[in-house]
Amino acid sequence: MQLGFLQPLESALADAFKGLPNLPKGFTDFLAKIAPILTLIFGIIGLLSAYGIYRWVNEVSDSINGLNSIARSYGVETVKHDWSLMITISLVVLVVTSVIYIMAYSPLKQYKKYGWDLLFLAFLVNIVSNVLIAFPDYGKVANLVGVVIGVAIGAYFLFQVRPYYTGKLKVDTGTSSIKNTKKESE
Repeated sequence: MQLGFLQPLESALADAFKGLPNLPKGFTDFLAKIAPILTLIFGIIGLLSAYGIYRWVNEVSDSINGLNSIARSYGVETVKHDWSLMITISLVVLVVTSVIYIMAYSPLKQYKKYGWDLLFLAFLVNIVSNVLIAFPDYGKVANLVGVVIGVAIGAYFLFQVRPYYTGKLKVDTGTSSIKNTKKESE
């Protein structure tokens, strides 16, 4: 299974990152080895966090509504509080990316391209979310600069491990040198 609609953007970014220096092979091996478990952990933590945020926002809304009803009974101006668009977008993105991370676990563990494609999709969803949040009253130009820097670093690391999932590189498990030593001693 592949996410073909991402291919043009993936190819363009792969070309853009091609000229940058590579991370050491041992480090990228390490990243490729731990990617499945990290995505599973982040997916589970993300879903638990989304549930906690949902509950927290509802409890705060209920508390403010209760306080508003007391304030109105004394003729005091009330505070409007409800789910904001940014909270809703952030919560939806958190759930979506968490589910994508969990879906990526098995294919990443098998070094399949589909697993990397799912990580790339989650990366793109997060970019859109971060750009949306950087512009309204919640963000300023500095936030957008932070988003750009974070995207550049995240994309660099993502494209450094990509060859493991396209079949161009294999993770060095350390067993090949053991097998060679055994053969030489025989």
